[in-house]
Amino acid sequence: MPPPNRARRDALADAAIDVLARDGSHGLTHRAVDDRADAPNGTTSRYFRSRAALLEAVAERLTDRLRQRIDGLDPAPTDPVTLTDSLVATIMGMLDGNRSMALALMELHLEGNRSPVVRAAVSSALSARVDLIRGRCRSAGVEVSLKDAQLLDTTITGILFTTITVHASDDPLPLVRAMVQRTLTGQLLDS
Repeated sequence: MPPPNRARRDALADAAIDVLARDGSHGLTHRAVDDRADAPNGTTSRYFRSRAALLEAVAERLTDRLRQRIDGLDPAPTDPVTLTDSLVATIMGMLDGNRSMALALMELHLEGNRSPVVRAAVSSALSARVDLIRGRCRSAGVEVSLKDAQLLDTTITGILFTTITVHASDDPLPLVRAMVQRTLTGQLLDS
């Protein structure tokens, strides 16, 4: 049997994100991921030996995909206005078109309530998202405190959750933009 490769691992984690978004936590099985990835039975369990390992991989992959989106924005924002637009676009990208990232994130948060292993993975992903926010702000010359970056991430997560579960027809853009602007404006006034 050949050694595991990163591209296959990422493809399986992407398939797991889709399964988690489509079928919820209870529907996330190794076999369902194999089917979604169009991989031979047993492939997913070879890469992720347990369900907890699969959920950890989903948390890591969601963070990787978000980082890729942020890093892929060109040009990088160099001032507060383009920074606001960049952050809002990244967040709205989780709702426009393919909502699987946002849905999978919500499922992970809920599963973390029942599983200490998943809770740790979600906490690690949260820290990584906060670091992404702070790094993006720093590159635009805006220093955002750890507390404010956490507040922004937590509020955005709440907006995504509410939009997906209750207010699917409401446009979250005004709320997202207001929260990003409020966080950045507070930092600029405090400087």
